[in-house]
Amino acid sequence: MPASGLDPAEFASAFPFHLVLDGGMRVVQAGASLTRFCPDLVPGADASRVLRCRVPEGAFGAALVDAHPRSLFLLEHAPSRMLLRGYFQRRAGEGLYVFLGSPWITESRALGERGLRFRDFALHDPAVDMLQVMQAGQQTIADSRRLAANLQAQGAQLRAAPERQRASEAAARELAMIAA
Repeated sequence: MPASGLDPAEFASAFPFHLVLDGGMRVVQAGASLTRFCPDLVPGADASRVLRCRVPEGAFGAALVDAHPRSLFLLEHAPSRMLLRGYFQRRAGEGLYVFLGSPWITESRALGERGLRFRDFALHDPAVDMLQVMQAGQQTIADSRRLAANLQAQGAQLRAAPERQRASEAAARELAMIAA
């Protein structure tokens, strides 16, 4: 992809989940992180056989991409059920479609479930930041739940304290009567 100013290796490093397709939706190039999770997206493979377009709706192909320039695409890799969010850039002079995206992850635990690591993402990918914020939020929620459970237990103990006090006083009166 010399017109970008980056050689293919530099481009692949900058966009580890990229996909370059020809007009027939055959893979020309794919990022290392993408091929790690979608091993069937290798050069020469027909991407339309394994990718489904969720947004915008329609049959995945050049016509759909051409009909939605500068639009967000949500693609599903059918075999792995991995969702990829990103944009297509048409390279008209070369007859290529370049997809720049990353996995669509809505929960930080999905990273582990999918075998993803932060280093699979590009340094500039905001998905990593969002995932870290989500992780921090989930940790805060877990801490809040533990605190709420402790407070409930303490509340139960405090509610039981008057009854224990009455029982203790009754026992003390009984002992006092026996002693008298």
